[in-house]
Amino acid sequence: MLKKIVVGLALLLTLGCAQRLIIQDKNGIDLPKESVTITNPDTGITVEALLIRMVEVSPESYYPTFLSLNKINKISMQQLTFTKEIMLFVRIHNPNKEHYRMTKRLRFGDKPENFEDKILFEGNTQVKHFQLLVPKEFGKYYQVMAMIDYGGNFPMLRIGHFDILYKDSE
Repeated sequence: MLKKIVVGLALLLTLGCAQRLIIQDKNGIDLPKESVTITNPDTGITVEALLIRMVEVSPESYYPTFLSLNKINKISMQQLTFTKEIMLFVRIHNPNKEHYRMTKRLRFGDKPENFEDKILFEGNTQVKHFQLLVPKEFGKYYQVMAMIDYGGNFPMLRIGHFDILYKDSE
């Protein structure tokens, strides 16, 4: 009997003291597991990205849900009615104040040639945030991508293509 109690306590102690993995950014802020962080060693620029669906609880209240970065995110018609925005949230940390250009690429449908690029910023700001909004149109498929360039379309960092499909489950 004593042996079972000792084994039970040892098991409880082992499980109770198990480590929990918490992902944080450089400033110690907890990040969801759905975030991606990329650093360019040449410039020191670090980019953090999250694909977020803002869910409406009431006309004055919204909360974020984090979408998957590596699979197609299907949004049903019911979910779409409570969706305020879907966005790729991008934070750029540029400690060396290097010059860069930020471009949003939005692809419509599954054909590679159906895309639109929009330059959002060009400069050398140390910390900058972007919210790359994705259209909300039921029955449509979109991919969103953040492109950071040195200038003159010479690529520095690419984050995406992240997939959103507005369709009911089959």
